[in-house]
Amino acid sequence: MFEDGGQLRDFVHVHDVAQANLHALRYQGAPGELIPLNIGSGDPHTVGDMASVLAQAFGGPMHVVTGSYRAGDVRHVAASSARARDFLGYQPRVAFSDGVNAFARDPLRS
Repeated sequence: MFEDGGQLRDFVHVHDVAQANLHALRYQGAPGELIPLNIGSGDPHTVGDMASVLAQAFGGPMHVVTGSYRAGDVRHVAASSARARDFLGYQPRVAFSDGVNAFARDPLRS
């Protein structure tokens, strides 16, 4: 893992993204109206958290922190889905650990 694992990211489950898209398809805005929206979980976690949950789900070793920094990498990234909630009624449903564990157990991984 690059850096120290403390980088924050807004991991959002694909089911929540799909729901946001369905809400957008049903939105009854003005003809030609374009509204930029962010879709996220609203609950950022560290890259280290992600690595730990994945390692535990797969029964593998804990992650290795390189301490090396990548040029141009953003330290923290989190999306605000407030406008998506206001315009579309979007509300993420899949919790971080539930989503990561489902990812690890997905039949396509076999």
